Formats: sequence, structure tokens, C-alpha cells
Amino acid sequence: MLFSTGQVFGFPVDLKVVTLQLQQDMRDDWYRDALGYTDIFSDHEYVADVVLNCLNSWGGQYYGDHRTVRPIPKKKHAERYSLETDVFDRFVYQAVCTFLAPNLDSALSHRVLSYRVNRGAEDTKYLFRNKISKWLDYEGLTYRFVANKGALAATDVSNFFENVSAKQVVSALHMAVERVAASGYRKGQMLSAVRLLERLFERWTLNGEFGLPQNRDCSSFLSNVLLSQVDFEMQKRGYDYYRYVDDIRVVCADEHEARRSLQVLISLLRDVGMNINSTKTDVLSYDSPISLIGEHFPSQNELVLAIASMWKSRSRRVFIRSIEYIIAILKEALETGDTQSRTFRFAVNRISQLIEAKLFDVESDDSKALMKYALSTLSDDAVSSDQLCKLILVLEPEPEVLSNIELFLLARETCIHDWQNHKLWLLLAALRFEGDGLKELAKTVLAEDPSTGEAAGVMIWLQSVGYLDPVEGLIDTYTDSWPFQNQRYFLIAIGAMPADKLNKLNGKVPEKLIGTTNRSKKSFREDGVAISKREQPSFKALYEDIKDYS
Repeated sequence: MLFSTGQVFGFPVDLKVVTLQLQQDMRDDWYRDALGYTDIFSDHEYVADVVLNCLNSWGGQYYGDHRTVRPIPKKKHAERYSLETDVFDRFVYQAVCTFLAPNLDSALSHRVLSYRVNRGAEDTKYLFRNKISKWLDYEGLTYRFVANKGALAATDVSNFFENVSAKQVVSALHMAVERVAASGYRKGQMLSAVRLLERLFERWTLNGEFGLPQNRDCSSFLSNVLLSQVDFEMQKRGYDYYRYVDDIRVVCADEHEARRSLQVLISLLRDVGMNINSTKTDVLSYDSPISLIGEHFPSQNELVLAIASMWKSRSRRVFIRSIEYIIAILKEALETGDTQSRTFRFAVNRISQLIEAKLFDVESDDSKALMKYALSTLSDDAVSSDQLCKLILVLEPEPEVLSNIELFLLARETCIHDWQNHKLWLLLAALRFEGDGLKELAKTVLAEDPSTGEAAGVMIWLQSVGYLDPVEGLIDTYTDSWPFQNQRYFLIAIGAMPADKLNKLNGKVPEKLIGTTNRSKKSFREDGVAISKREQPSFKALYEDIKDYS
């Protein structure tokens, strides 16, 4: 009642809806929780109690806890940073977005296709319209330059989420609130939400001002608000302009106009502290090489179009026929190293869904070939580790494959990416694969630094194989200065230990993690492993999951 009436934050919060939308958003987290936080989200009252207790301890204002910085590999040996926050701070961030987005969506340009509010949705877990559908709209609208025999300026904003100024986001939100048609009372609620965000950013940004948590629906929506002044100004100047998050395109009559549009865009982006990414900027002509145009329009790939069309049917037979095309995309991407493309991710998601719906034979020659390709790319393609691990898991690898992953992890001079190692340990945990070399390595990783991303993955692996000596050794050195995920996984891993050993932690565990050890057990798999249960969708559920809900 306190949340829904706005007494907690100054704006109404529907605990159930916010939780559903947050769970949907977290599906693509870089450091996705091993249990999907089902132990927490299953009890809305518990979430409410923790947030209220935090408010009390912070003097009636919610400030959030400090973020953790994690490196995430990018293409060409570069790295981005991930600003990781705890699940309760994520809940508050989602609550702000769930309230603000429907109120401010009308203040955005219709030329922005990303993260638009899904008004009138039957299922409230979808705050925004279908991302795949809106991306296809974006491609379709900008692909017109070919039929028009014109040109296209295609670019994206350089390191947007790393460089964004929290102060400018807050300023843009104030301007958006002014523009929107709403009562004074409603605008007051919106400003309460903005003030809450301002406090959170002080602890979440990289240095107190720059950087937003990436890979979050909320951050993507805020990018729409910040860039809205650029959107409107480009339209005001007569450009046929479109944007999808930080990807920007201008449909032009010729290449000269396209180049001029980029100059104008650069000038406007400078006003919000941004610039274009020169390595991802092209001026395309309608008669440019097909391969160059295809780099910007992956969904125009004939195989992708065929698959998308087939998956709109309700026919099991047609779904199965699409496997041939999906396999072709996966093989080509793995062979050419093009595993960061939208096309590859599209195909991985499709084949995973088919396997989980039991429409694809994991014993087939195609399956074995995919497994071989995926394994061979691990060392050279850390950036795609999440997709590769997902593919390997659903293909049900033989012990020989897992032994090769063990050897990869043991070769410390080559397995240098903390995030990739985290993913690989969780993959081995999901399959309960153990080896003496892994046990020794696990001890070393935890002894060297129990606060790394890899260490968090190691803790879940140790729990999965029942080898608890290394985590028991951390009981005396446990500290609430570890990242939230490392503390959580540690408390999950020690769950099987005797009470007298666990009692040593009394008084050391912070409010947001009290009760984790016992609460988490109800979300373990049937075999006792602290990994969320894999869904086994029916054919009907598979169709419902992929159809457009925009």
C-alpha cells in the first residue's frame, strides 16, 4: 500500500509489475544471476521490506550502494566497463523507469524507434515494444535509400553509455517533464522520480558524473531522453532522420547531403558531450557494394528474412524446416568470426529455443559440427562468450568437450578475460563437470582475489560439485566490501555447511543479503545445484514467445 500510493518514493510503484519487467530485462545481463533472483522475486513483500529498511538506515532517502566496475571484452581486443549494481538498486531503477517511461514517451520524437512504451499491452511484463520488431522497422525505414536511388548516412554515438553525463541526463529529464502534457500533481511525481535518479547516479556512475549502467532497459530509455534535443533539431533542419538507441541514420538524396548531415549531427552531439564513432560511420550510396550495405542491414539477409517469415507460422513442420537456414547462419558466422553480429545472436536464440522445445536433435551431425565450431572460437572470440556458452549448453556437450574447456581455463596465459572465465565456470557448474585441475584452480582463484567476476563463477561451480573447502576457507575473511554478486554466491555456496561454521558470519552480512543461504535453496535445481531451472517450452509457448507483441 505504501508503494502503490507513492508514500515511499513520491511516485506510485506497483511491486508486481516492476518485478516482472525487471526479470524480463535481466535475461540479457552480462552477469546474469545464477538463480535469476527467483528466490527474491518470488516474495514481493520481502523486496518491499528490504527497500524500506534501506530507506530507514539512509535517513528516509534511498541512495543506493556503490556500483562494481567489471571489464567486458569488445571487438579488436578493446574493453568496455560494466557498472554492476545490486538487485535491490536494480529494482528501484526499474521502478523509476516503469513510472517515467509511460509519462515521458510522448515527449520523444516519433523518429526514435527504440524503447518506446508498449501501450495497451496485454502482458504487463513488457514495458517496451518488441525490440526485434522495432529494429526491423528501423532497418525498413532506412533501407528506402536503395529504392530511392539515394544515399544513407549511417553512424553510431561513440561509447555512449561510458561517456554520458549524469548531470545532462537529469537536465534532459527536467526539460522532458516540462514538455509533457500532465497535471501539476503528476509532474511533481515525475520530478520526485528524477531526484531519486540523481541520488542514485552519485553512487553508480564511474566517477560521480560520467557513465550509466549498460545493458539495462532503463538506461536505454534515458538515452532517448538525453538525445531527444538532437532528434528534434535534426528533424527541424529537414533531415529524414532515424535513431535506434545510439545507432543513427539519415536517408538522403545523394552522398553530398549525407556528408553534410553528419557534420550537422556531430555539432549537435557535441552539445550533449558526445561524438560519432568514426569506425562505424559510412556514407552509403544505393549502388554501394552489397556486402557493405549488408553490414548495416543484417536483417535483410535472405536467410534471416526466411526464418523470420517461417517463425510467424503456427506450423511445427515449418518451424523444423527453418533449422536448415539457422544452421547455415551459425556455421558461416563461426567460420568467419562474425559472432558479434545481430544475425548470429538471432540464430543462437532460435536454435536454443528449438532445442528446448525438443524440435532439434542434439545428436545430429549438424549439432556436432556446431559444437566443434563453438569450441574452436573461445580463445579468439571472448566478446561472444555469453552466446557461445549458451550454444554449447543447449547442444548438450560430451565430457570430451568439457575437458577441453577445463584445459582452456587452466591455460592462464591465454584465458585472460574475467567475464569469459565467469561464464565458463557457470557453464561447467550447470553441467556438474569436475576435474582435479579445476579444483586446484578454484582454490587459487579464490585465494588470490575472491572479489573478481571469475571468483563469483568459481563459487557456484564449487557448490555444484560439492567441493566446499575453498569457500569454507573464506568464512574468516568474508567482508561486505566484496561485490554484491560475490557475497551472494558465497552465501549460497556455504549453504550445506554445519551451523557452527555459519554462525561465524553473524553480524557481518549486510541487510540486503541476510537470509540468502536459506532463502536461495528453494530455487535450486532438482539435483541441488544453485543454477536456475531451464525452461522446457511447449511448441505453443515457443510460438507465443517469438510472435510480435508490439
